[in-house]
Amino acid sequence: MSSFALQQEFLRLLSTHQRRLHSLCRIYYLRAEDRQDAFQEIVLQLWKSYPSFNATAHVATWMYRVALNTIFSRLRQAKAQPQWVGWSEQLQHLPNPDDLVAPADAADALHEAIHHLSAVDKAVVLLHLEGYGYQEIAALLDLSTTTVSTRLYRIKGKLEKRLKGQLL
Repeated sequence: MSSFALQQEFLRLLSTHQRRLHSLCRIYYLRAEDRQDAFQEIVLQLWKSYPSFNATAHVATWMYRVALNTIFSRLRQAKAQPQWVGWSEQLQHLPNPDDLVAPADAADALHEAIHHLSAVDKAVVLLHLEGYGYQEIAALLDLSTTTVSTRLYRIKGKLEKRLKGQLL
């Protein structure tokens, strides 16, 4: 396959599945700039690994695996970096009064609640919401099916508690 044809096929796949990648970024990052940076890093990692992609796996599964590994790597790097935020930058991050109002949209409330979960729990719930079965989630995240089932049960309780707290 020529380089041009390879690029065109990759762009077609990316176009088809970009909504899922943006959803992942939205779950893990609150700020639009962080989401955009993460999305660009995911696309770069997908492009780097595309030549070695074999069609034995479903393309969406492969993309999720690369995207989640990229996000987890970014989160580990961010945790390892010391936070040197100046006073003026801290003031810029004070909440906007409009942001203090509870989200009116149920999807926004759900995304906000999911954001507070651990990195692995976010991945589990997002894959579940995308329609992946327990075995597929377990394979993607290197967990047992029982662990996925248990985590989903606990995640549902956490989300329910957080969402009820927002409504009160």
